[in-house]
Amino acid sequence: MSDERPDALLKSALEKIVYFEARAQQLHGELANARESARS
Repeated sequence: MSDERPDALLKSALEKIVYFEARAQQLHGELANARESARS
């Protein structure tokens, strides 16, 4: 991994950030739906 170019490492890091942000939003939505279902 140390032989990768800095721009490739940066791109990979940014892709991971975008993925985990999207996943966090998805999980937050699922949690809200589960809480709403539990109240019904």
